[in-house]
Amino acid sequence: MEAPLRDVAIVLMVAAVTTVVFHKLRQPVVLGYLLAGFLVGPYTPGATVHDVSTLRTLSEMGVALVLFSIGLEFRVAHVLKLGLRIGFVAALGIGTVLLLGFSAARMLGLDLRTSVFLAAVVAISSTVLVRKVFQDLRVEKRIQDTVMSILVLEDLVAILLIAALTTVAVGAELDTEAVVRTAGRLAIFLAAVVVAGFLIVPRGLRYVISLRRRETIVIAAMALCFGLALLSQRAGWPVALGAFLAGTLAAESGHGREVGLRLAPVTELFAAIFFITVGMQIDPASVLEHAGTILLLTLVVLVGKSAGVAMGAFLIGEERRDALRIGISMGQIGEFSFVIAALGVSTGSTPAWLTAVAAGVSTLTAFISPLLIARSSRIAAVIDHSLPQRLQTYAALYTAWLADIRSTDGRGAPGAKARAALRILALDAFLLLALVVTGSLAGERFANWVGTWLGMPPRTSWVLVAATLGACAAPFVIGVARASRRLAVALAERSLPTTTTSRLDLAATPRGALVAALQAAILLCLAIPVLALADPFLPRFSSPVVLLVMIASLGFVLWRTATNLQGHVRAGAEIFAEALQMGREPVTHDDQQLVPGLGEVSLLGLGDACPAVGQSLGELDLGGRFGVLVLAITRGARRIPMPTEEERLESGDLLALAGAPDAVEEATAALSLHPILIAARDD
Repeated sequence: MEAPLRDVAIVLMVAAVTTVVFHKLRQPVVLGYLLAGFLVGPYTPGATVHDVSTLRTLSEMGVALVLFSIGLEFRVAHVLKLGLRIGFVAALGIGTVLLLGFSAARMLGLDLRTSVFLAAVVAISSTVLVRKVFQDLRVEKRIQDTVMSILVLEDLVAILLIAALTTVAVGAELDTEAVVRTAGRLAIFLAAVVVAGFLIVPRGLRYVISLRRRETIVIAAMALCFGLALLSQRAGWPVALGAFLAGTLAAESGHGREVGLRLAPVTELFAAIFFITVGMQIDPASVLEHAGTILLLTLVVLVGKSAGVAMGAFLIGEERRDALRIGISMGQIGEFSFVIAALGVSTGSTPAWLTAVAAGVSTLTAFISPLLIARSSRIAAVIDHSLPQRLQTYAALYTAWLADIRSTDGRGAPGAKARAALRILALDAFLLLALVVTGSLAGERFANWVGTWLGMPPRTSWVLVAATLGACAAPFVIGVARASRRLAVALAERSLPTTTTSRLDLAATPRGALVAALQAAILLCLAIPVLALADPFLPRFSSPVVLLVMIASLGFVLWRTATNLQGHVRAGAEIFAEALQMGREPVTHDDQQLVPGLGEVSLLGLGDACPAVGQSLGELDLGGRFGVLVLAITRGARRIPMPTEEERLESGDLLALAGAPDAVEEATAALSLHPILIAARDD
């Protein structure tokens, strides 16, 4: 008894000191736990732990409680409420890092299985770290809400990754029969637990809570957590999976928050022991040996994750400055990384140094990420200013068009077309991924069979099988391209409907720009996750090459579209500049038909007390701060359509602003502008 008690006492005393130090340094306490584990671990001289097995047992209990507490936030209705928009962002962010992380691992010469685990280690951002940084920096609520919604879905994906990686960990090679058999057992286990759990757990937990005894609630919750964790372990799955399922089932009782508050002290204690145990496994020599890997993966997380999430956030309609800030907020890894690393090491699927790499990347990103989040506005401003003007115009109008799409109810013919195209798109993408995975797992065996049957050399039979698989995949690729186009057109018509009253369709240019942008967004949302999942089954580096070719092709199309759109906007600017100078109401039916697709247009004047007077448009940065366009300025007899950033505003200037309704309203309020004519929205 003395040895385990001594070990726990040493661990907690050192952790108490390190966490106080990290709190004073305004750094995540998780890093303090890791440092404490390192200091008492076998690789550091001094007070060391003798009975590591006891701490590992407590560590597994910590993993179970952490996953249970995360599961308590996962009510099915809440996850479904987040919808496709947040799922789109999460898919792009995780898919980007999985793809980059796997490619980086293969570039370093690592084997297939280690590369898969390493990519998963860097794929999930840290909910604990982000929540703390947001509280310390008092980040705006709209940014917090979006980021925390993305993190909810990322945590769910992390659980799916853990389940998938457990399936991958079977056997020495990725054998088709073993993987299929293991996946089938996992599906049966999940179905049995979820069905039985939904019938028993919520009702039972509601009854326990109705007793209003705190100790009973704590004991019942821990019994549920450890009971399902044990069941998961006995079935051959990680304890984390069972604990998470227990948390989600408890959340369906409607008392997940209360249970979480009751268990918080116990969870924090055991979670601390888990992170301390991870720190004990960090070998300084291993960290130095793999310093290049740590730095490369840190770059993947800071740049790749931020870029993927920022792109996704912009494509769902966030202002480009806000989208960049959302992306920057996601550039770190945390608690799930250690769970995945521990899974790989414990199953023998990866070498022991994976834990040191996870700790190194987590430590670096935990130090750097808060600094980047605190300066995210300035970083976003620099990136935004570097964009060419035509892309800034395109971005502002894209946000306005998406605001129009969201304001419609999705009913009628365009909505029905969109839903039909979405179903076809999802089916084709799933079948394409299934064909790639099946072909990779069974292709060599099938090629050997074909070679024996036809008397061909192995290389010839493999080329024949590969060509056959390519021919089978072609219809699905074409189907994805066509369905994405139909979906983009259906969505675009909700914002810019096709005219039926005139032979000349003046909305063709902005509608074409919206269709191109939406199709690019849809294809990227599908391609990045699909390529990330298929990458381990494809020839080395083929997925990044396919993605780069795809991005270059889409970029070329969007650049040409942006050029055409710039001409349409300039024509509209001339009309509004003339209308402002003549002092007439420009938003007549004829004007709307001449310049459709500019979102909401507000006509505003600058008084003597306006803070914008004397500043240039570049200094005001209306496009970057609010996502609006200054279409035109009139100054007495002078008309200035599409003014440049060097143009300085003067008292008495009349402005025409265009963009999303909320963006125009926010810019108007911030600059203390006043309406001079009736504003109207595009129909």
